[in-house]
Amino acid sequence: MTDEGLRRRRKPLDYLPEPKLRDADIARRMFLVGSCLLPVIWLVCVARFWRALAAAPSGAEAEELRTWVLRSAVGLACAVAIFTAWTIIFQTKYEAWGLEFLLVT
Repeated sequence: MTDEGLRRRRKPLDYLPEPKLRDADIARRMFLVGSCLLPVIWLVCVARFWRALAAAPSGAEAEELRTWVLRSAVGLACAVAIFTAWTIIFQTKYEAWGLEFLLVT
């Protein structure tokens, strides 16, 4: 086969249209990534979609978006509570515990 024939048969990869993701799909992905011990992603998800929740009309897609954003908000609240509790306990007890427990030998 000639070079001209090969060039005609090959198509560039950019001819495919880029799929448009729904807000609910993006919120679901952000929730799942946040579940991998990255709660800052939950914060970004809540900050990004909170206004969209208030402005969204009722419907199946709005309910799905609400589900994922509220799950991210609950996960973020739990992560903040755990981090705050750990910080308070550590800051009040580290002198009594001594610094030896921090050393890895």
